[in-house]
Amino acid sequence: MKKNYKPFTPPKRQASEEEDADKEQHIPIRDVRTDDVPRSGVRKFSVKRIAEIYQDDGKLPDMSKIVRKDPHRKRTVFTLIIVALVVLLGASLGGFYLFNQSRNTFSGNNINVTVKGPQLATSGDDMTLTVTIHNGEKISLTHGELTVLYPTNFQFGSAQPSPLADRQNIWEVGDVGAGKDIQIVLRGSLVGEVGDKKLFSLTFAYVPQNFNSEFQESVNFTVTLGSSIISLKLDAPLRVGVGKDSEFKITYRNESDKDIDRVRIQATYPDGFSVISSAPQAKEGTNVWDIDKLKSGESGTISIHGTLAGNGGENKEFKVQAGLLAQDNTFRLQVEKSALILLLKPELSLTLTAGGSEKGGIAALGDLISYSLAYTNNGDVEVKNVEITVTLASPIVDWDHIIDPQKGKMDATTITWTSDQIAALASVKPNEGSTITFSVPVMSALTAKTLAKNLSLIASAKAKSQKVTDLEGQAFETESNTTVTKIASTFTFKAEARYYNDEFLQVGYGPLPPTVGQKTTYRIFWNLANTSNEVTDVVVKTTLPDNVIWTGTTSVSAGEKLVYDDAARTVTWKINRIPVGVGITLPELEAYFDLTVTPTSADVGKILVLSEKSEATGVDSYTEQKLDITKELLTTDLSSDPNAKGKGIVAEAKTP
Repeated sequence: MKKNYKPFTPPKRQASEEEDADKEQHIPIRDVRTDDVPRSGVRKFSVKRIAEIYQDDGKLPDMSKIVRKDPHRKRTVFTLIIVALVVLLGASLGGFYLFNQSRNTFSGNNINVTVKGPQLATSGDDMTLTVTIHNGEKISLTHGELTVLYPTNFQFGSAQPSPLADRQNIWEVGDVGAGKDIQIVLRGSLVGEVGDKKLFSLTFAYVPQNFNSEFQESVNFTVTLGSSIISLKLDAPLRVGVGKDSEFKITYRNESDKDIDRVRIQATYPDGFSVISSAPQAKEGTNVWDIDKLKSGESGTISIHGTLAGNGGENKEFKVQAGLLAQDNTFRLQVEKSALILLLKPELSLTLTAGGSEKGGIAALGDLISYSLAYTNNGDVEVKNVEITVTLASPIVDWDHIIDPQKGKMDATTITWTSDQIAALASVKPNEGSTITFSVPVMSALTAKTLAKNLSLIASAKAKSQKVTDLEGQAFETESNTTVTKIASTFTFKAEARYYNDEFLQVGYGPLPPTVGQKTTYRIFWNLANTSNEVTDVVVKTTLPDNVIWTGTTSVSAGEKLVYDDAARTVTWKINRIPVGVGITLPELEAYFDLTVTPTSADVGKILVLSEKSEATGVDSYTEQKLDITKELLTTDLSSDPNAKGKGIVAEAKTP
């Protein structure tokens, strides 16, 4: 209550007789006259009057001496009075200030934040918390702000008053007057397992009136989950092998005494989880199941099969939730279960190389390809009774001549090794391993049966085990990289000088052996063949000596016409592409041209050159290899012509 104070007024003081006498004696001398003549403005005094004044009991005072009094006495007394008044006034004002200050003191000990609510709640049910902020101080609080940190899985419903629009856990309280209360009613629901303790942490921040600093008052409130209207159970394996089919079973039940409409079960899969199947089938995607009505006491089961990818030693969380769908299809969580799964990866790595390459390489018909298969247990568990199988997919593998020092079991397309052939496969512990080597021959020739476009030898390996530590009952299997060894096409080129063809028909003219002064005509044949890959951009070329005459007689079975460059003395044949099987299932490509020579006497006893070296070039379209075949020069010796062979030395002309 505010009190009225009157200013302090000191009491009036009575003058002493001595001070009165002093007043009477204080007479200005200049105004005293001995005559009776009055003067204007001056009071008239007489000797008689003076005698009356100074008479003492009828006797005149002794005027023979003068007793002089202190002229400053009155000033000193007045000063003392003023000092006394100032002291009294200061004391009065000080008391008034202290009194008012005692009414405005802030101690900080009288700000209370209290929370009222259920200490035991049902998971998924609505609950209400009432927060009261009491200002027991004698001054107002300004800039009040309440922050509530919610526990995990708390679903905010509503509040009165409402929190900030963008933050559902902060309220701007504003000013709280001295002795006043502020209340906030908070509604929502908690979800979790029975027995979970959920902690609400509240902080009230404020600035006392006439202060510049912010103060805080904090309090915690704990709610224990005692039950749930829907019970949920998740059965999950503790350990799962990477990439292995595993089963996760969800069981739910209506624990209330009423039927529940629009129940939703949803699973949250860990990273790397791939669903194989579920029963019943999920209605939305692969992780949501809706139950239109779940009767009181009714239960159900969901089975999910899937695989997990990741690194060995990782923990994966599989989470499942049960809740209700509101009219606006908002999911209201009721209960949640989760399971941590340890991911085990035996990780028996397999590395296969062909000819030293993990990708493979290029081989030709008749080659022997060397393979190396390295296996290492890079996981953290022991793998027992390992079986390793290599598959060789190609129609041109010469199985009868495979070289395998380990003596694995072979069938039509595979080689298999177990602990019977390699003792170390009985138990491969972490960080242990070894290498298996073997060699595979490629057939030396193709037949119409084995001929195919873009032939290759594809090899891969696989390891499996039915007994892995900590993964009993879960089959383990891993695969190696795949090597692809491309088989290069066999591109052949023949260059022949003939007088007779293969059917022994004469294609040349003139004397044989060639004779001085007489013209002999020869035919040059070019033949091309190709096996398994198309050969493109083919060019066949040769150069003619100066003494050889181009006749212009030519023929080609495919490609462009033969071109003779008279200045360069070159003959060229171009073919855009040679298909697969030319020379096997298709006839060889052939070109020919005729040449003539007329020996001179200087040529006697010599074999004449018909064409310089011949060269055929192209590109293997599958292996992308450049092909280049060179044939030696052709002469009148006709080494490839059985009927004319040995008749190439120039003879002298016969005399008629």
